[in-house]
Amino acid sequence: MWHYGIHIWDVDHDHLEPNFDEYHRVQVVDESVGNAADNLQVLIAFNLMHTLILPLVRSSIILLLLRVAWVIYSVRIALYVILAFNIGACLGPWVAMIFMCPPRTNNTYAPTVYNGLSCLDPWQAAIIYVFVVTVNMFTDLLVFPIPCVLVWRLRNTSLRSRLAIMSSFALSLG
Repeated sequence: MWHYGIHIWDVDHDHLEPNFDEYHRVQVVDESVGNAADNLQVLIAFNLMHTLILPLVRSSIILLLLRVAWVIYSVRIALYVILAFNIGACLGPWVAMIFMCPPRTNNTYAPTVYNGLSCLDPWQAAIIYVFVVTVNMFTDLLVFPIPCVLVWRLRNTSLRSRLAIMSSFALSLG
């Protein structure tokens, strides 16, 4: 696709860049009709999956911490707020990524997506990427001290409660 391992003078000038329409689409054959239909763009599918991965992992960690910290009211409320923020900050960019313009040859992009709908240009997509990275780091920093607070607040509990908490955290390692 990008001629790796070939000297640049051996590549035909007309084939320096690949045809993005050919490489960024998946042909899905509809067996009931019998023809191939363009119905999925690989770039958009990758962005949609990539945008959801970290927030889903963080949500599972928050749910684990909620299970451990249900007795401490202030920590429970903080975890609910972080979970709501995490879900909102995940779904907003996820919906916007659906309308990202597909790339074209010669460092251009398609003007429309999905049957003529207008799409986000690359600068708007870059702003969304920066937002996603910033929010992921911010929510990681918010979740990070919660286990320390839990252990500190529950240090005077019974041995049974401490063993239950330690086993919960040990299970999360697996």
